[in-house]
Amino acid sequence: MSTRDGESQIYAIQSDGTLLRRLTHDNKPADHPRWSPDGHELIFHSRRDGTGMVPTAIELYVLRVDESSIRRLTNNHLYDGLADWR
Repeated sequence: MSTRDGESQIYAIQSDGTLLRRLTHDNKPADHPRWSPDGHELIFHSRRDGTGMVPTAIELYVLRVDESSIRRLTNNHLYDGLADWR
């Protein structure tokens, strides 16, 4: 996670410091990423959609890293943050 481009976004980098790649491209923060046990997905929270009953509600998303696809998991007016893969 970094704010290098303004808002907090999610990045991946090799353990040797090479191949920095930005994984989220939102105009709102993407926070608290957690790797899936198999290392292919990240779960994170964001206000990226700004839809629902409360436009700033924090929702959960899963990012499939190899495809750069993002799937929304929650859609409500509650705080859905700090998820984990347990």
